Parts: sequence; structure tokens; C-alpha cells
Amino acid sequence: MKGLILAYLLSYGGAVVALVFPVVGVCIYAAFSVARPQMLYGWAGDMSGLSRIVGVALLLGWSFKALGRWKFKQVRTPVFALCCCLGLSRERHSTRWPGKR
Repeated sequence: MKGLILAYLLSYGGAVVALVFPVVGVCIYAAFSVARPQMLYGWAGDMSGLSRIVGVALLLGWSFKALGRWKFKQVRTPVFALCCCLGLSRERHSTRWPGKR
């Protein structure tokens, strides 16, 4: 029973804190991905939305912080190379259905 209360406190309390400190939301989201409270306390009802609550609050908090810092400085070349590699791989592996243009 204590674990169930902790899961709800982490979920809803973490959602409130994640609006201000998104890193806390990342930590709680990662903890929920490992611990899987919906599997541990499935007898308590539908708990499938706990991770979603923290995830949405995390994304909102991150967007409130202007989506982080985008100053790459020293890692500009590797980030550019990664973006090019992902773009080329997406173009090469795109699915084209026969008969469609």
C-alpha cells in the first residue's frame, strides 16, 4: 500500500515540480519506465496514465523554459553530421508504395 501511495505522489507531485524543473520530470519518467507501477499495482485499478501525466508535464515545463539552450559551440560539427546522417537514412529508407507517385 505504501508503494501505491508513493507512485501516486511521484506522479502528481512530480508533474507539478516538472513544470518548473523539467529534469525532475525526466528522472521520474525514467523511474516509472524501470519500476512500471501499472504492473506492480495493477490490482489497484487502471494506472496506465501515470507516466503520461509526468511526460506531458515534462514537455510543458521544457517548453516553458524556451526548449532549452540551442548554443552548440564546440559540438556544432558532430551535431550537423548527425542531422545529415539521419536525414540521408530517412530518405534512403522511405517506403514507397507501388503505383503511387
